[in-house]
Amino acid sequence: MSTELQPDIVEQIKTAYEKAAGFADIAKANANMALRAAHLCGSLLNQEKEKLEHGEWLGWLGDNCPFICERHAQRFMKLAKTTLVSDLDKYENQKQALIAIGVIAEPEIALTTKGPPATRDMWLSHVSALERAFRESKIDPDRLDDRQREDYIKKLKPVAEFYNKLLLKAA
Repeated sequence: MSTELQPDIVEQIKTAYEKAAGFADIAKANANMALRAAHLCGSLLNQEKEKLEHGEWLGWLGDNCPFICERHAQRFMKLAKTTLVSDLDKYENQKQALIAIGVIAEPEIALTTKGPPATRDMWLSHVSALERAFRESKIDPDRLDDRQREDYIKKLKPVAEFYNKLLLKAA
C-alpha cells in the first residue's frame, strides 16, 4: 500500500482545511461581537432596572422587551455588572463566555465516569444530600474496617475529584 497521496486528494484536503479555518475565524469574530452586544444589552437593561421601584422590573421587561426572556436578561445584566467590555477576554476561552451569556448551554457534569450525565442542579442536590447524610451519620472513620474504608473511598472518589476541580477553577 502506497503512503503517497494523489495530488488531487492533497488539493482537496488543503481546500477543505482552508475553508474550515476560514469559517472558524468567522465564528470567533461573530462570537466576539455577540459578547460585546450582550454586554451592551445588559448595561442598558441594568440602567432601566435602576430607574424602577422594587417589584416593577419583570413587568417592565415583559411590557417593553417581550423579545427577550427573563433568563437571558439576567445573564446579560450579570455579564454587564461583573465584566468590563475590555475584560471580555478574561474568560479562559470564548466557549466559557458564551456559556455565561446563554448563547450555548452549560455542559452537563457527570456524577461518575459511568452512567448518564446529570445537570448542575441534580449534581448540587446530590452533593447537598451527601453533606446532610454526612452530618447526620454516626460513622466514625477511625472504626471502619479495611473493606468498609475502601468502599467509602471508592464511592466518594468522584465527588472529591470534582470538588478539587471546583477549587482549582475558583483559584
